[in-house]
Amino acid sequence: MSCFLFTTCENNNIPEQENTTPFRVVVYIETGEWGWRRDQDNERKEMYALDKIDAAKITHVNYSFAVLGGQDFTEIIMPKRNWPVEQDTIILEKVMSWKRQNPDLKVLLSIGGWKVDGFSQMASSAATRTAFAENCLAVINTYGFDGIDLDWEYPGFYGSSDVSERIAYTNSDVDNYLLLLKEIRNKIGTNKLLSICLDGGGMDQNRRVNSVEYFTSIRGKAFHEVLDYVNIMAYDNGNENAAYNWAINLLNIYSNNANHGFTRKQLNLGLPFFSRSATPTLDYKSYEEMINELIGTQGGVFNNANTNAHRIIMPDNTWCSIESPEMIRRKMQFVRDNGFGGAMVYELSQDKNNDLLNTIYSNLNGDGMYQSPYLPVTY
Repeated sequence: MSCFLFTTCENNNIPEQENTTPFRVVVYIETGEWGWRRDQDNERKEMYALDKIDAAKITHVNYSFAVLGGQDFTEIIMPKRNWPVEQDTIILEKVMSWKRQNPDLKVLLSIGGWKVDGFSQMASSAATRTAFAENCLAVINTYGFDGIDLDWEYPGFYGSSDVSERIAYTNSDVDNYLLLLKEIRNKIGTNKLLSICLDGGGMDQNRRVNSVEYFTSIRGKAFHEVLDYVNIMAYDNGNENAAYNWAINLLNIYSNNANHGFTRKQLNLGLPFFSRSATPTLDYKSYEEMINELIGTQGGVFNNANTNAHRIIMPDNTWCSIESPEMIRRKMQFVRDNGFGGAMVYELSQDKNNDLLNTIYSNLNGDGMYQSPYLPVTY
């Protein structure tokens, strides 16, 4: 079984729809560790070559991650490179320069991320919500951002299983989240974008707020009215990362209530450019790293019929679950055929030669004819 033996693929021609607005292609660009390639010794290497990105294939960039600072967590600390710190503005300057190639490109500042504390405390009072919202407007005006993306992981939940890394949370988090978003919208106006990330919610029995239940209830309706769109993190659901059935089910759940749910056009399906595995050496590896590890081996990509997820199986029978080009093609066809908003990518630097980005664009806003040279799938 060779990973580079091409198999018969389904027809990539996708029926055209009358749609004057492009489907969103939202990409996270992180300035920290995720933005660095790594060598075999896990040492940081060269910065991801942003000049190789075709900005015409992207509609929105989430420049990430800013974090909360100050005694009351109302300050916004801009994203910094972990190393070397003197380069912490280079990525933003490069991303902003993409607007010369793609004048319609929107660049948002993403605030938060995994294990980032302070949201619960900051959102708990009117005074601190107002101060934070004013700082959101200030960074928009200072750096020229087109909006704000909040990535609170997660309201009503402590987050990490590591006790030392848990964040503060209360039962009132989601209600306060709505008040915070309303205040931000009031400060930045309707001509700037406001988005959030949501996950599968309720998977942990210790979670006080089930995201799916709340955001599809009557109490969640106000969120839909204040936000421009939502990025659904349809991944990190265990070792079977980004299974097709699970991802599509999340889209349907978040949009299945005409009175309370988000509109389909508000929902972007999240796609991970990294692996998950029970084998530590294969866990959280980039798509590029996994491609490189397969070269010259007898490993390959196989469909797990039980979960409809794709696994890379190595010659020693260890495996990881990963978002393959074929899986992305299938998901994007569902998004397009059913009128959802588009796709969200975490994180762009994990791609190999723009392969996954090209697959997304081709199957959402292109002719559907792009053929990946990597990872043919055995069913």
